[in-house]
Order: sequence, then structure tokens, then C-alpha cells
Amino acid sequence: MGKLVELMGAWEKFTAAHPDGTLPEFGAWLACGNDVLPDATPDAAPMAQQLALQAGYLLAKLNQYVAVYAKPLVRRHGLNSLDDFGYLATVQQSGPLSKSRACALMLQEVTTGNDIIRRLVSRGLVRETPDVQDRRQKLLHLTPEGAKLLFSLFEGFRELPDVLGPLPLPERRALLDWLGQLDRHHQQVLAEMRRSV
Repeated sequence: MGKLVELMGAWEKFTAAHPDGTLPEFGAWLACGNDVLPDATPDAAPMAQQLALQAGYLLAKLNQYVAVYAKPLVRRHGLNSLDDFGYLATVQQSGPLSKSRACALMLQEVTTGNDIIRRLVSRGLVRETPDVQDRRQKLLHLTPEGAKLLFSLFEGFRELPDVLGPLPLPERRALLDWLGQLDRHHQQVLAEMRRSV
């Protein structure tokens, strides 16, 4: 009976956080370690690590599917890769910003990011202006041509295969929530790593 009480307590906790949650979402919520039940066995840590490795592999593979699906679209618009799109979207969303900040947001080395930024500037998609607060830096802005291209890319993405395939709407929402949590977690981890260097 004790296990049933624990499971019911976990269900209450889950439904408090996700009022529209389904039983499959609850199972995934438990399996993904969002709730550690009180009687977790000593094998839980190695299992959690194994699940993390498998999730990392599948997420990397999912990223490759996106890259393959999007490659013809980005090439048709004269871009080299999804990274070019990523920098345009980053400048549009977070700009004006410095090159180093853009590279940090894109999780890329500065030299690689600067090559991409240089290409985007030479195509007239991004422009640079002096940073009045730090004369050593330049700030990146999206040009009208860059905004137009970005809009075309977003429109084109609708024609690509649905990367979430058969997942119904509730599971898509749950996945988006989980990915958002993971993104916020890793932003903090990365910020701490950079501070310690």
C-alpha cells in the first residue's frame, strides 16, 4: 500500500504543476527524473546517467534531422547552413548586440562565429555600428534585407517535414516545457563555467 500512496502523492504533485497533464505525460515526467520518489534505489544514479546519455544522443540526432530537412531551404536563400539562420535570428531577437555576445548565444567559438558574421555583413543582411559604451566593440543589427530573408526562412520552415512527427499537441507542449527547462539549466551551468575560467 505504501507504494500506491507514494504514486498518488507524485500524481498530486504532477497535476499541481501540469493541470492538463495526461497519464502518458505523468509516466514520462517520472521517468525523466522530474520527480524522484522517496524510495529511490542505489541504482537510480547510474540509470539517470544512462538515460541522460541516451537523451543526448537522440537530441543530437533530432538536430541532424532538422539540419538535413532545412539544408535545401537555407541554400535556396544563399546561406551556408542553419548557423547563418541562427545568427540572423539571434541578432533579430537580442540585438543590437556585440559579436562576442552573439557567439556566446549561439554556443560557438568566437573565430567560427566571426566568420559567419563577416559573411552576413558582406551580404548586407547584418550591419555593424560602433558601441558608444565600449569603443573597442561593434554592435550587430539586422538590416531590412536581413529581416526580409529571415521572414522568408520562417515561412519556408512551414514546408519542411514536421520534426515532432506523430506527437499530439499535449505531448508537444510537454516536450517544449522540458526543453525550456533544460535550456535554462544549461545556460546557468555554462555561465558558471565561464565565470570559473
